[in-house]
Amino acid sequence: MSNTIASIPFVKPIRDDAATAVDDMRVTGPAPLDADDPDRKNTRPLSFLRGIDPQDTSHKPFNRRFSEAISIMSLSKRGRRLLKALEDHDIHLGGLGPGQSYGFYLAYDRALFAQTRDLAETLRVISHEGRHAEQTIAGFSTVTEYHEPGTALPYDTRSYLRLNRVLEADADATALAVLWEVSQADDQYDSYWTDLYQDPHFGPMAKRFMTAALDSGYDPLDDRSVRAGMQAAFQTWPTVGQPLRSEGYDDHLMAWLESQAIKWDKPVPAHDTFEVTDVAKITAIGEAQAYWTPKGDPATAHALDQFEDRFRERFAAMGQQLLPAGKARSLAIDADAVQAWQANRRGQAASPAIPRL
Repeated sequence: MSNTIASIPFVKPIRDDAATAVDDMRVTGPAPLDADDPDRKNTRPLSFLRGIDPQDTSHKPFNRRFSEAISIMSLSKRGRRLLKALEDHDIHLGGLGPGQSYGFYLAYDRALFAQTRDLAETLRVISHEGRHAEQTIAGFSTVTEYHEPGTALPYDTRSYLRLNRVLEADADATALAVLWEVSQADDQYDSYWTDLYQDPHFGPMAKRFMTAALDSGYDPLDDRSVRAGMQAAFQTWPTVGQPLRSEGYDDHLMAWLESQAIKWDKPVPAHDTFEVTDVAKITAIGEAQAYWTPKGDPATAHALDQFEDRFRERFAAMGQQLLPAGKARSLAIDADAVQAWQANRRGQAASPAIPRL
């Protein structure tokens, strides 16, 4: 999960005669890839980590673990591609301690943090967050990623809820592809894959991935086999976890949106919408072709929009501002309505679930 805090993703009503001004407004987001003031204390570039001997105790334990993880990740074609993206854009790695999150990627700071207590977990987190880095490099990130005040955001708020689901499903599918390729490349890492079956989130996706990859009729490491597995994992993502992991991401983002709505009254226009028909732009990143498209798969396409019914009342509380495609320029969030709604529910709603990655 990418965590850099941003400005405000809300849109005030814009009259038709002001549409041209919106068209001409500069759009910012994702974060710039060349900021000259990144905050990345306690991180190291991959070039440094590659040169560490994992047995050399003069180095910090998490840097030795990173060195080993990078070496193993290099057994995977997609792992090598992710590592190259991190190096090419000067993205550093940093370790997390007990009690901290599993991992996160800070786009503006060009820093990726991960737990290092378990090597397989470290590999999975670097792959997941590394995919978020690839997504940002390609121009896609969540609403909390980055926004320069006084400019338009790429998408409207409803689009960001949809985009957030796609980015996370894609990051998980990519991480599974790396673990699959590693386990297939060297038998000593077979447990990196089979241990996933016990995980309530990754287990169902890993099983579907393996079945689809083996049923493809190609060698397990053939790109067509791996893409078949990624497609199956992506299709499974909206259905896993109890409570649903997808809803945890929805709740976290929606709570952030609501917390911002009552703080600002200056309009922040949305430049465009992100629709299910745009998903292939993300699932094609780094691949010979998109591993998932909505064509012929209405069930998954519908699942990516499952937040609609659950948040219907909350959308209404914001003045019905989060609207379908084609309505981006008539969006507005009524801060007073949101504040009143939050006051009415205070003490009733549970804290939003925070996803693990």
